[in-house]
Amino acid sequence: LIENIENDSWRIWHNEMLHSYQDGNFDLAIIEIKKLQVEGPPTLNAYYNVMLERCEDLINNPPESWDGVYVATSK
Repeated sequence: LIENIENDSWRIWHNEMLHSYQDGNFDLAIIEIKKLQVEGPPTLNAYYNVMLERCEDLINNPPESWDGVYVATSK
C-alpha cells in the first residue's frame, strides 16, 4: 500500500524525522511529523500521532539521558 504512493519524498522526510527523534532534536522532529501528517501516506497517520505525542512528552519531561529509545510510563 505504501509503495503505491507516487511521490517518494515523504520517505526522506520520514527518515529525517527518525534521525531528529533519535538524536533528541524533538522540536525538529515535530516539524517533520506535521509535514508527514499532510504529505505522507494516510496509513501512517496513527503512527505519526503517537510520535508527535512522544516528542511533546519528551520536551515537557526531558529524560536524564537520551539513548533514542522511548520508555512508556503509562499504558
